[in-house]
Amino acid sequence: MEADWRADRARLRELYQENNHRGIRDFATTLKRSVGWVVKWLKRFRADPDADDSVLDRQRSQASSCLSQPVMTTILDIRDNPPDNLQRTPGPKAILYYLSKDPNLEGEYLPRAASTVYRVLKEAGRILTRGRLREPLERPDPMTLWELDFTDVGTVVPDPEGKKAHAVETLNVVDAGTSILVGCTSREDFNAETALLEGVELVQRAGLVAAVRIDRDPRFVGCPQQGDFPSAFVRFWLCLGVRVIICDPRRPQDKPFVERLNGTYQREFVEVKRPTTLAETQEGNKQFEQHYNEERPHQGTACNNQPRSRRFPTCPPCRRRPRWWIPMAG
Repeated sequence: MEADWRADRARLRELYQENNHRGIRDFATTLKRSVGWVVKWLKRFRADPDADDSVLDRQRSQASSCLSQPVMTTILDIRDNPPDNLQRTPGPKAILYYLSKDPNLEGEYLPRAASTVYRVLKEAGRILTRGRLREPLERPDPMTLWELDFTDVGTVVPDPEGKKAHAVETLNVVDAGTSILVGCTSREDFNAETALLEGVELVQRAGLVAAVRIDRDPRFVGCPQQGDFPSAFVRFWLCLGVRVIICDPRRPQDKPFVERLNGTYQREFVEVKRPTTLAETQEGNKQFEQHYNEERPHQGTACNNQPRSRRFPTCPPCRRRPRWWIPMAG
């Protein structure tokens, strides 16, 4: 394959030397290559017309050749010592965000592509392997679809006389269109009734969306013995005109945004703060929600490596509650 590419570069140089007045598109059509490819190699041929055949070799740009030492040192420092409130190891996109905020680099040439930062990290031994890339999912419009899911707070020791597992759980609600954390509620007694009450409180506080997506947790969909009759949680949303999307069994990829949020919640809050009581968890949830929405740069396609509040400063509001809505007592 590399031999074929090199032959095309040699052919392009010959065509350019024979008639350098031809258009770029003519070269691209003749060689069946892209216009960008032709522009790149013609630039190299024009820079050194008398160069030998070594100019035909594929040249990879090196990060160390375009960045100053202070910038490269700062990149590695951000990687090794994450900024305050960022409870994870920053990747290339997050490092780009924090580089632009560093006042000590004013006047320095900063990288514009995450690939440049990646090469610096790779050359310095901070990245050993690269995971498989996945196609991005098409996102719905902002504030039209919420995903709901439970996650365990494993650092809270269960009461010997109470529940043996899942002493404290958190119900996370994330907007699939913006990745905004809509709700983050922890309780010791999540069941079908309390899950419904949290749904009511969520509507009172945040309004309504067009659809919600849930898994087949019995607290959401009920037990098999009830047959095709919807559970109270599902009927609650249907009565409000909200479409309920129930994922197939054993397919967490069908609700990827809340699953991704659960992972972040575990790594950046539970494993870092390690709350031991319900009160500590609830207080930490407030800080986590504020940090997640207001400060943390999100690398998904919706936020473009910016905090959610900055990417969506005028996020469209949810639908209002119906006129017959009766506020929940207490």
